[in-house]
Parts: sequence; structure tokens; C-alpha cells
Amino acid sequence: MFPLTRSNVALLAIGVVTTLATFNVALTSSAAPVYKVSTFATGSTFGWSTSLAIDNKTGIAWIGNYEDGHGPTVTGVRLSDKKVVASVSVGMGPTLNGGGQDGSDLQSVAVNETTGEVYALSGNNVYQISESSSAVTADISLPGATAYPNHLAIDATSNKIFASANDYQANTGFLTTIDGSTLAQSTTSYPEMIGDITVDPGVQTVWATSDGKALAINENTGVANGVVTSTQETMFSTLAVNSTNHQVIVIQANLDANYNPLYTSEEFLIDGTTQTLTSSLSAAGDYSSVAVDSSTGTLYTVYATPQNTIETVIGPVGHPGTVVNVASVSFVEEDIVGIDTASKEAIIVRQAGAIDAYAVSPTIQSVTMTTPAVTGSPNAGAVLTAHPGLTTPQYAALSYSWFLSGRPIAGATARTFRVLPVDAGKMITVRVTATAAGYQPVTRSSANLTINRLLTGSPTPTIVGTGRVGARESVRVGSWKPAPVKLNYQWKRAGANIAGATGSSYVLTKKDLHKSITVTVMGSKPGFTTVSRTSKTVVPR
Repeated sequence: MFPLTRSNVALLAIGVVTTLATFNVALTSSAAPVYKVSTFATGSTFGWSTSLAIDNKTGIAWIGNYEDGHGPTVTGVRLSDKKVVASVSVGMGPTLNGGGQDGSDLQSVAVNETTGEVYALSGNNVYQISESSSAVTADISLPGATAYPNHLAIDATSNKIFASANDYQANTGFLTTIDGSTLAQSTTSYPEMIGDITVDPGVQTVWATSDGKALAINENTGVANGVVTSTQETMFSTLAVNSTNHQVIVIQANLDANYNPLYTSEEFLIDGTTQTLTSSLSAAGDYSSVAVDSSTGTLYTVYATPQNTIETVIGPVGHPGTVVNVASVSFVEEDIVGIDTASKEAIIVRQAGAIDAYAVSPTIQSVTMTTPAVTGSPNAGAVLTAHPGLTTPQYAALSYSWFLSGRPIAGATARTFRVLPVDAGKMITVRVTATAAGYQPVTRSSANLTINRLLTGSPTPTIVGTGRVGARESVRVGSWKPAPVKLNYQWKRAGANIAGATGSSYVLTKKDLHKSITVTVMGSKPGFTTVSRTSKTVVPR
């Protein structure tokens, strides 16, 4: 028996080539994603962009630009439409005595997504810029007139700004900590020079590259612990931190004795919690920048080739990944990569020779699936089965959702579905969704299947007669509705069909003596469920 109610009813563009690299990326799917490369204006007039910081909270990329004699500027590009929305002059800054550096040399830009402040390192000054007003709100002079500034990093949790610098004559590195609220600062010196820096807020550690090691610097004490990565000079390497699992990724571009690129690189993976080296990998290419999307564990890198092409690699840390040929240029210097976490685009800024930047956008293909089908009797009480279409890739995972007259049936998410009497006269469909890593999901619907209606009148037949051998027995069928209803008959002896006894009457024979005689009446009508009714037993004498 079934209840009368249903309680649960309720990038590949022209000139862009993808291959596999020896390290970085890759989705768990066997199919590599396709990426599209486009360009957009950085706001630079002179074609020199030294730094990039992306505020993923506001969706603005902040790019540091400069040209000797013209002064540095920081431009804001809205990533949703790639429009320049801000341009801020940060001033020339003082010339560094003994450092051999023009004060217009803008070194680094960083953004605090919590406070909405942008910081630019130019000369030996840190300029604080308000995102809301696009104006310089503070000019912070750093100590050390002979120190050459390098990089900025921000811990948005503690609201601390970190600026690194080096005295190349004394072979000494400096890390200045600035309180983002009071702008008070303190500087710690180290007996080795410091390259790139980044922050892991979860363990309050500033990570810095140095010669042959990565320095883990305690934010509060300034104490540095060195994690050995290479026997070569690695101060010019780059690094990034996955703030979710505290993994540190250091990429070193190998150089010869005269600091010329060898177009090979090494990748070092460090457990940031234990501060130990966990693995190292090799790759072709002169890597200059790295960023990691902590929400997905995806690594974004950019490197140059001997053929003066810029390429980026995108994918999971420590795995082969997709290489995208970004551009062919007249000459290559260090390029910078950042991540638009909303669109998963790689944003690449060239350090020299271009007034445009690049956006490398994923255009992942969809799963393909043919139309699914439904099998089974379209009658109340029957079980229907969904047969999904053929999918590419074949290993796509499938999920099901059944619909009744266009409305989803709550809880009906199995491959099979049992029809209830209340479904009579309504249309049943199933929607099958196919998903696979590295692909966009796809949903396909089966053709409509109309559930047969129920007869409103189907009375139990009655055998009329004397019940004696040789007598003709007839059947009284009653009123079947809605008329007309086609009736078929089958007389039975002891539950078995009597051959040829398919009329509305039957003559009892000697074989029927003392046997149970019944008649079954079957009522059928197009669009209705066929119903069978069996009479009470008659025993001939």
C-alpha cells in the first residue's frame, strides 16, 4: 500500500601555448585547464613597473611605477574591468648617500586588506596611501642612509608593516617593523643580506630569502632562524606563503658567476610550522616571482626563457602544472605575478619595457553528457530508474534530482524513484549533473514521462450462476469509470489460467469439480493505469 499524500514533495587564445612544466600546478583531473591571455594598462607612462600588490577585498591591483627623473607613482587598477581608478605620486624621496640609488626608484608596494592602506617603498621612505582617498597620508623615513631598500610585507592581523633593506658594502641586512596604527618603528640588523620577504600571520613569522637559506624571523623579537635551501647564492630568489597550511615556497633562479641567468631554477618547500625543509625540485626557466592562493593551494609563478618569452605556470604546489606562454618581448627583466582570487586570474606586471600588464584567465571546458533516459512503468507503485548519458571525461561523478511537473521533489536524489498514487497524471523528469575536477559541471534533463492516471471506478467482479458442472457461469463486472473502459477476462481453476476461457462467461466442466474457480477482470484505458480485479471463489459441485 502507498500513502495518498507525498510528505516530501516540496584559455586558449591565438599564440598562447600550454604544456606541462616540471614543477608547480595541476588539477586532479587528467585534462589541463586552458588559459587566455589579455593585456591591460597599468597607468605607467614610461614603461617601468617595479612592484604589484593586489587587494582582493576591494578587487584593486596596486602597481608601483617609476622613471628616473620623473618620480614614482602608484596606480590602482580595478580588476573586474581592468580600468585605472587611481594614480598617486609618492614623491621622489631622498637620494641614498653611498647607496648609489636615485630617490625615484620605487622598490615595493604592499596593501593591508584590513585597514585599506597601501604602502609604497621608495628611496628610504615608506609612503602610506589611503585607498579611499587615493592620497599619501604619511611619509615614514627609514633609518640607515646607506641601506638599499628591497621589499615590503604586511601582517594585516597585527597591523605591522615590514621593510627590508641591505647595506651591500657591509654585507648587512635590515628589517624595519612599523606599527600601522602609531607609525612607530624599530629596526633589526642581520649579519647577512635579505632578499624577498613575505609574512605568515598565523605563526607571526616574516620569511625572507638570504644567501643559501630562508630566514624565519619572529615578528615580535626579530630573532631569525635560517632554513638551509641551497649551497648557491639565493638572496635573489623569491618566496610565498600558504597561510592555510603554513607551507613556504622558495624559488631560486640560478645564476652564473657573473650573475647572468642560467635559465634554470630550484623550488624549495618548507614546513613553516616546524621550519624545516621538506623537498626541493628543479625546473627550466629563469623564475622571478611567485604567489600562492591559500584558499586552493594553487601556485602561480612567472619566468623568462632564453628566447625572450614570458611564461607563467599555474597549479598545485609541488606538482607538474600548466605552462602558459604569456608574451614574446624584445628583452626580459624580472616580472611580478599576483593573484586575483575572485577570478583566479594571474596578474603579471613587467618590470621594464611595457606600459601594459597581462591577465592570464582560466577558461576551463565543461563536462559533456548526452541526454539521460528514464526506464520503468509509468504507474503508481512502479520504480523508475535514471540512465545517465555518456560523459566526457568518463570518470565524471553523477548526481540526480527528480522533478514532478517541473518542481523538484524533496529528497528524491537517488538514481531510482518510486511512483506514488498522488503522482498520477503528472510529468516526471530526472536531471543528471556530471562533475569532474578541472571541468565545469554540466546538467542534462531526461524527456518528460507522464504518469498514468487512476481509474475512478474498478469494482470487484461477481460470478453469477448455479455452480454446477455443465452450467454456464457469467460475470457481473459493475461500473468501471471513467467510461469507456476496455475489459478483458481470464477464468482460473485453482489459481491457474484456464486455456481459452477469456470471455465474459464460462461453462463449468468435470475438471472444475471441487476446484476453486475465479475470474479476473482487467480494465484498461489509454493514459490510465491498467487495473485487475478478481472475484470471490466458486467451487462447482
